[in-house]
Amino acid sequence: VAVVTKPFLFEREQKMRQAEAGIAELKKYVDSLIVIPNERLLVGLDKPLTMIQSFALSDDVLKTGVKSISDLIVEEGYINLDFADVSTIMKGAGYAHMAIGHGSGKEKAKEAAEAVISSPLLETSISGAKRLLINIAMSNDVLSSDVDAATKKITDTAADGVEFIFGTAFKDDMQDEMTITVIAAGFGGDDFDKDIDNSDSEETADTAKTSSGMKEEVISVDNPLLSSLGLNNDKSKNNNSAPAETDDDLDAILKMLGS
Repeated sequence: VAVVTKPFLFEREQKMRQAEAGIAELKKYVDSLIVIPNERLLVGLDKPLTMIQSFALSDDVLKTGVKSISDLIVEEGYINLDFADVSTIMKGAGYAHMAIGHGSGKEKAKEAAEAVISSPLLETSISGAKRLLINIAMSNDVLSSDVDAATKKITDTAADGVEFIFGTAFKDDMQDEMTITVIAAGFGGDDFDKDIDNSDSEETADTAKTSSGMKEEVISVDNPLLSSLGLNNDKSKNNNSAPAETDDDLDAILKMLGS
């Protein structure tokens, strides 16, 4: 499984071409590939980011994606998931899609499921996926009906007859809330040969055109989870270490994203 990022627009066309070439080569050696377009991380922010903060956010989101997959395997759950389950979904999958959603209060199931299905960070959705792995981390007070509502909303978005693996875990530090992690794959045909629509930005469309004809699948990271994982404290960011005085600013921005 490979998780990669694509450059910010300010890195311009040469960096994008290099990234596309690297992805085209990498896909020869992996079962599944998750692509994060960095530019999507900046969508909808109330406060502009410095360059250091932009790279720091990209690194934190990348770490969150990798850690979320590994946590599914190594952390013990109530309905446990293991390496075999993750392998079933991701082996030979081509492009894969990962999303994380969080909800709390009365509408927690709806909020978490909708965050998984659609997000400002996504260029694609889980629509039509033939394989789904869903893990729900929740407080002890979550009702069975909430779990049913969340899983139904997600599986209804996927293909008919979707292969569905389900896991749960109870978290003592949660109260009236749930966090859903979804890995989706099996979008039909040779997933590495599908194109993606980058029409939301003319510049993005121009820089994304390559001979590989790739289709991106994007990680959607629920920002409250990002903060709770404590991944925003790493000082090494794409070989651009943030000065100590920027740490508080980055923390504030990540909290703002999660609000």
